[in-house]
Amino acid sequence: MVHLKTKTNLIYFIFLLITYSSFGQSIQKDQIDIDLQTCLELEENDSYQSECFMTAIIKWEFKLNRTYNKLIKYLKPEQQNLIIESQKQWVNYKNSEVEFSNQFYTNSKENIKYPKAYRTNLDIIRQRAIELETYINNLQLDKP
Repeated sequence: MVHLKTKTNLIYFIFLLITYSSFGQSIQKDQIDIDLQTCLELEENDSYQSECFMTAIIKWEFKLNRTYNKLIKYLKPEQQNLIIESQKQWVNYKNSEVEFSNQFYTNSKENIKYPKAYRTNLDIIRQRAIELETYINNLQLDKP
C-alpha cells in the first residue's frame, strides 16, 4: 500500500512538473514585447508611443511571416491548402479589424491615431504569430 502511494505521488509530481514547465514557456515574453515595454516606458506622449507600437508591429509581422513560411514546409499538401485558405481569411479579418480600430481610436478633429489603435493591430498580429508557432511546436513534439 505504501509503495502504491509513493508511485502515485511520484506520477502526480511529474505531471505537475511538466504542467508548470509547459505553462512557464507559454507565458514567457517574446523579445519584441520586452523591447516594446522598454520603449513605452521612455516617453508617455502619444506620438512617441505610437512609434514604439509601429516598430513592434513591423517586428511581429516579420515573425508571423517567417513562422508561416516555416509551418508550410512541415505540412502535407492538403494541410498546406487549408492553412493557406485560413491565412487568407485571417488577413481579411485583420484588415477589417484594423480598419475599424483605426477609425474608432482616431481623433477626428486632428486626425491623430491614438496608441490604442496600434495596440489593437499589434495584438491581432502577435496572436496569429503565436498560433502558428504553436502548430510548429506541436508538430515537433509529435516527431519521434
